[in-house]
Amino acid sequence: VCRVVASEVLVTAPHDAPLREDFLRWTVALPVAVKNLLRAEPGAAGELLGVLPPDAIAALLAAPHQPLHCLHHMRADCLRIALTSPFEPNLSSSLHASVTASVATLTGAMGAMERINGTPLPFAYAAHVR
Repeated sequence: VCRVVASEVLVTAPHDAPLREDFLRWTVALPVAVKNLLRAEPGAAGELLGVLPPDAIAALLAAPHQPLHCLHHMRADCLRIALTSPFEPNLSSSLHASVTASVATLTGAMGAMERINGTPLPFAYAAHVR
């Protein structure tokens, strides 16, 4: 889904390279944030050097829920892209809806991973793998 949302933003935001790049940077940071959440680790700034600016890395690592922090930035960028779009309004709103749906899919996938991670293994299985 990350590849889909990245390609959608490349098509949707040809008019604003810095905003497009910001969206893509947060898209790249999302899997790292999900990994940190699932492993219950704060994460290391070095993982995101060159992806996000230092102040954004610090804010992400300090966030109580890192994946939601990334998704919030992605949604905000998506809205700014739609509001500044040079496309005809109907096309712009359609493109915005498509990107927003992909971000919602990422949100759902992250929630599913969170649920699976929080589900205890059955005793018989846990005893078998030990």
